[in-house]
Amino acid sequence: MKTLFLLLSFFLLNDAPIWAATGERRIDFSDMPQSAQTFITQYFPNDRIAEIRYDSDTFDKTYEVKFSNGTTIDFNLKGDWTDIECTRATVPSEIIPVKIRSDIEQRYPKQVIRGIERSQKGYEIELSNGHEVKYDSRMTPIR
Repeated sequence: MKTLFLLLSFFLLNDAPIWAATGERRIDFSDMPQSAQTFITQYFPNDRIAEIRYDSDTFDKTYEVKFSNGTTIDFNLKGDWTDIECTRATVPSEIIPVKIRSDIEQRYPKQVIRGIERSQKGYEIELSNGHEVKYDSRMTPIR
């Protein structure tokens, strides 16, 4: 029993630095992947960055950029955007795939896009009225 306890203690203590290194921390703009930096300067050139956080979760490493106007953008480890939420602004139309943008303009002409999330499964759009519209990976609406 004593040997088992010592072995467990040894393994737990040796793994401690790995677990201690995970979590969220603030980073500088220059610490982000170049593609994320380019995306921000291209589509959000006049928005002031309030903070950038790097989350080194054990399963998924992400960057979260918060702007002073309430906009938030999440990027994956490669620097590709995965989620954009605009609380007081609209998502720049150039970011939204043309097929999705056309569908939204036709079906919801009085609404603006406040959020867009993309994954391997497709896209999820949040409109200014709070309604969410989902699309598959071929950008076909999911009804």
